[in-house]
Amino acid sequence: MKNKILSLFVSALIGCTYTSCTDLSDTVYSEITEEDFMSDPKSLDILMGQVYAKLGGPIADCSVWFNESTADCMIVPFRNVSNEWNGSNHIEKYTHTWNPKNADLKKLWDRSFSIVTAINLILPQIESSSMNETTKLQYDAELRMVRAYVYYNIIDHWGDVPLITSKDVKMEELTKTSSADIYKFMMNEFKECLPYLSHDNKNMYGRMHYYAALALKARYLINANVFLDTERKDNVYPFENEGLDECIDVCTEIIEDGGYKLEPDYFTNFKSDNEGSTENIFVIPFHRTYSMGVFGNAAQGFNLPRYCLHNSEQVYYGENVGNLWNGFSALPSMYYSFKSDDLRLKGWRVGLQTYNGEPLKCQKTGNMGDDLNFTIDWEIEECNEYDGARLAKYEFPNDLVGYSADNDFPVIRYADILLMKAEAIMRKNNWIATSEAVSLVNDVRNRSFENSASKDYYEYET
Repeated sequence: MKNKILSLFVSALIGCTYTSCTDLSDTVYSEITEEDFMSDPKSLDILMGQVYAKLGGPIADCSVWFNESTADCMIVPFRNVSNEWNGSNHIEKYTHTWNPKNADLKKLWDRSFSIVTAINLILPQIESSSMNETTKLQYDAELRMVRAYVYYNIIDHWGDVPLITSKDVKMEELTKTSSADIYKFMMNEFKECLPYLSHDNKNMYGRMHYYAALALKARYLINANVFLDTERKDNVYPFENEGLDECIDVCTEIIEDGGYKLEPDYFTNFKSDNEGSTENIFVIPFHRTYSMGVFGNAAQGFNLPRYCLHNSEQVYYGENVGNLWNGFSALPSMYYSFKSDDLRLKGWRVGLQTYNGEPLKCQKTGNMGDDLNFTIDWEIEECNEYDGARLAKYEFPNDLVGYSADNDFPVIRYADILLMKAEAIMRKNNWIATSEAVSLVNDVRNRSFENSASKDYYEYET
């Protein structure tokens, strides 16, 4: 399954470097005309590969993690021992004091709209191609749904932005479109595109198939109250119940017809070979070698190891591992939100880090030679090299190539669908739990406890 989407990346790279033969005679038999090129679905796969390869860019360069750093999960703190990661820029995310000069925001903006541009260039080529109408409609719908995914991330970050759906728009003609109007536009896109998408979610792994698009629609619907509120003056949403009924219906269809199921082990979803997870609905595939440098968008493939690991941990990951940046740390409040017997705590590393029984050491001025003993409690703007629980949810292979790992990035999992349906049910019921909502949450939560029955939630009783 994963190899099929990776083959799109390779085909796209070959397509971009294609040259005719070196025969200098007047007749060039190897020349491919645009008409010939666009008559073959395999040629379309080359163009599609360019788009899918670009989706990995915001993950590879860390800009996709901006939301994590602005919320209550984890951040890159300013460590007194050095100015790692240009630390103050990461602190401004947590304190919500960023400005347009923030490098991660700029990267995310540029990469997002480069994907939109690529899609808008390809869509007219599909329309004018000589392929049969069924094939054209499927490819057209797939690309428009990828564009809907990109725009979801754009309006989630910025709200009102230019809505660009044509390759012919000039810069001076661009104006902002409200998030409400973009939301309404995307609802119409779902209506037009869903009937033409493939239901074969196995052979469409890593691509925008029917159930991936449905799951994306559920995300739009569950956030309709935010996207439709263009005033944004307080925490009262005038469209609180907008989209909830349809969100429930969409989630129900995925639950009943999609063939997905929860993994018994939560961490299966994040293994280095996680393409086999029964929860994967829409993922962005990575390969430690094949996705390196694809169109300049994923220079190290899935390179979360660089952002999470301490440099002294190089000893675990083979002779080809690159420099590690000692970055993301869990906020203490987030770490303490887990019950002590919650198996998901294994997704964070705390305490003394060792190799062959010997403590690993700090390497920066200020803590040089200190034991690498990851703490839980620390101060946001004043911490040491060893402070902070470190993200360990993803399994990294012990033979990293540079910083690159094989993990596929799960954009939407089956657990998301169960929890979105539960949220929609509760919001419709004035945030009071119903038996169905409670059951959905318990289904997701129970695998995190050995004695799960003792941790069950119960519906609210008056």
